[in-house]
Amino acid sequence: MVLHKSKHLRFLINSILKFGNKDLIENLKNGKKTTYEDFYNKSINFCNYLKFKKKLKRSDKIIIKLENSEEYLVSVFACFIGGFVACPIDQEIPKTKYSNLKKIINPSLEILNFKDIKYLQIKKKLGIEGNQISIIIFTSGTTGEPKGIQIKTNSYLGSAKSFGNLCEYNTDTKIYHCLPMNYNAGLLNTFFSALFYGSEIVLGPKIDSLNILNFWTNILDKNITSVHMVPEIANALCRLNVSLKERECAKKIEKIICTGSYLYESTKDNFEKKFQKRLLSCYGLTEVGGPITLQKWEDSFEENSVGQKLKGVKIKIFRKKKLNHILVKTPYLFESYLLRKDKINKPDLNNGYFNTGDVGYIKDNQLFVTGRRKDIFKKGSEIISPQEIKNVCLKSKLIKDCCVIEKSDLNKGAKIYILVEFSNFKDSILNINKLNKFLIKNLKKIEIPDKIIPVPKILKTYNGKIKRFEMEKIYL
Repeated sequence: MVLHKSKHLRFLINSILKFGNKDLIENLKNGKKTTYEDFYNKSINFCNYLKFKKKLKRSDKIIIKLENSEEYLVSVFACFIGGFVACPIDQEIPKTKYSNLKKIINPSLEILNFKDIKYLQIKKKLGIEGNQISIIIFTSGTTGEPKGIQIKTNSYLGSAKSFGNLCEYNTDTKIYHCLPMNYNAGLLNTFFSALFYGSEIVLGPKIDSLNILNFWTNILDKNITSVHMVPEIANALCRLNVSLKERECAKKIEKIICTGSYLYESTKDNFEKKFQKRLLSCYGLTEVGGPITLQKWEDSFEENSVGQKLKGVKIKIFRKKKLNHILVKTPYLFESYLLRKDKINKPDLNNGYFNTGDVGYIKDNQLFVTGRRKDIFKKGSEIISPQEIKNVCLKSKLIKDCCVIEKSDLNKGAKIYILVEFSNFKDSILNINKLNKFLIKNLKKIEIPDKIIPVPKILKTYNGKIKRFEMEKIYL
């Protein structure tokens, strides 16, 4: 038995127990099905193992670095019910970056493979004394320094419950899960939100360029009603040759929701033309609890619309320097940033409102986003920091200086260009190959530049700032 003072966790556990023998997860890899009751018992037993065998205490941090799997979800949920802090990490993160994140997290345990997940079946009460931090999701700030977004139980689960309601999840809903589980959308949008409403999750492979050809094959005859994907995948699906049966499969899905980077209108139109299905846009930030808007079908024809806001969320527009900044007040706001040396930064609020860094406007109760953050950008479901990429580049002895530029792209969501001033400009062609190999080893795949462009000089102002616009105009 588990005793909880977190209202949303109590509600969630009662919901899980109510759904009992209903299927929760169908794993396409092995065909195995797991009921709500089985999943809950596995989570409790793993929680017992962590508490009584590994001697973990409340608020101890646990790194979870696995491939997408039921075990991943069990590990995260066990942290919530046991009072531990789940720290999902990209399985493909370079060793140097992982080492840096470990120094920030200072974990009590690392779950790096399935052998680390063991169960202890004992009947003891597990009590939690309140609403503590349950999850830390890492992102990169404008300086390139990794930041852990710390979120409390009620905020995270409250957002999941509200989003599930906005998505109209119910016991007939079947969600196809293909997003990476170390990202917020792969946990909150497509797992925790489903738990509240008795929905079923069909667990497929994490979608990428290597397995996209099997996307529709994976869900044929599965009666999927909801799919979440990033816009780049939607655009790639538009270019595939598909059968009539696959088109009919897409047409029957009630909601195909795009999250992560900006959803271009042309992608919506192309997708509808090919599959007779309208893509819906979803907007949010991890700092505000995750997704805070979702389009209805009729909203999707409005350019730049990201839809209606979640219940309890307030949005206002703050005019500054000729830009309409989007500010959000939400009960799901994150607690703080976790930085190096246990440094904690609380959110900087404006009368209770969080500045998202995005710009836009509100019309007819819809939020319209017309621009993205100034210093960072989204690619796929990740936030990318140009400064972080630059910091890695400058570790190479080949480089004297460089400038990272992001350009919006229909196919990839964003393209990354690096203008490089090599130490020896004459050997630029050879150095490009060497630098590319260096970056492949030290950056995540999504951060690797689309093109490295050698330049004779990085142009700067008198105070050392790079003349980005001028460089972009000359070389791009």
